[in-house]
Amino acid sequence: MQNNASPSLQLLQQQHPGRVLFGLEEAAIAGGKSVKTWRNHPHSIPFRTVKNGHLRQVHVLDLAAWLDSALAASPAPAATTTPAAEKRGRGRPRKASLRAEGEAGNV
Repeated sequence: MQNNASPSLQLLQQQHPGRVLFGLEEAAIAGGKSVKTWRNHPHSIPFRTVKNGHLRQVHVLDLAAWLDSALAASPAPAATTTPAAEKRGRGRPRKASLRAEGEAGNV
């Protein structure tokens, strides 16, 4: 193993020693993506794939590079909360709430 290898590549090589190609299903699961989407829409796969017989496979280096870029690009989740007074319920607002807003605006 190389010292300058990416953390994702090292992890993949530890979990699957000697593997060079991964199936599309394994790659999707490793990346947390939908297998059905990648199978039905191959243009949405963010890296190069290889067609081997009837199977579509992914090189381990491409998968590791994509995983590293996805981890680097993912922002930290922001803690945004909306006050309860500003939240609206589902559906059309009731007449009483519309009248109250109209009266507040006219005063």
